[in-house]
Amino acid sequence: MPSIVWNREPQEAMDNPYEYGAQEQFQKEAERLTKELLVVLGERNGEFSLEETTSRKAVWMLFIDALVTCIDIVECLRVKRHRLVGKLLRDLDESIDLAFLFNTNSSAGDKLLTKWYNDEIIPHREYRKFIKSEIDDDLSKVLSELYSMMSKHAHGTYKVLLYSYILRGKKMLVHDSKYESGILVHPKTIAMYYTLVAHYLKKLANGLRTSGLIEENIINSIWKSSLDEATVPRRFEIKKKKGLDN
Repeated sequence: MPSIVWNREPQEAMDNPYEYGAQEQFQKEAERLTKELLVVLGERNGEFSLEETTSRKAVWMLFIDALVTCIDIVECLRVKRHRLVGKLLRDLDESIDLAFLFNTNSSAGDKLLTKWYNDEIIPHREYRKFIKSEIDDDLSKVLSELYSMMSKHAHGTYKVLLYSYILRGKKMLVHDSKYESGILVHPKTIAMYYTLVAHYLKKLANGLRTSGLIEENIINSIWKSSLDEATVPRRFEIKKKKGLDN
């Protein structure tokens, strides 16, 4: 069985942040998964020409970018560079969703694909607009809320910036960069980001399945070989929720 991190909720992780063994297990599993998926997807190197403007080429390029970003994210988390993780996750989310949009081969997707090949920026709202009109209005609202939440990590809202501080004395702020060792990085912050990374890695794998760039049986095989057979047990019992704060 895999690390418990794969199915943890951010709030539960912040309430119970000291499952270091589970986090280390997830780190190794995530590294194996992302690198192996990149190897397989990289087998299509040389398949597309510079002049080609197909949706398949665009989807391939976006997933290559997403996987490389994932590898960077996992490495940043390993060395506790959590500020970069928050910003890169939104970048990852946009690549996956844009790939999905182009892969629909819809009139809306094709129109945006032409703009993309002309080096225009395709805002994430175009993806949400497509979901709302073609798939499900309620899902669009959920996606909008999720994207808004991740945007806070990219734009540095007050609460997001607080993830980089510990409290000293009478609740005085001390930034976690005070020591190069990273000893001040709050365990809650790292635990929360691990759960977000797990969520987006699963989203990436599902996106690859939908794209058809990697056969489903191969993706399933990579998942199986990347995860450990035995789950590292929890160190502590689950505590009652306290609310998302430092």
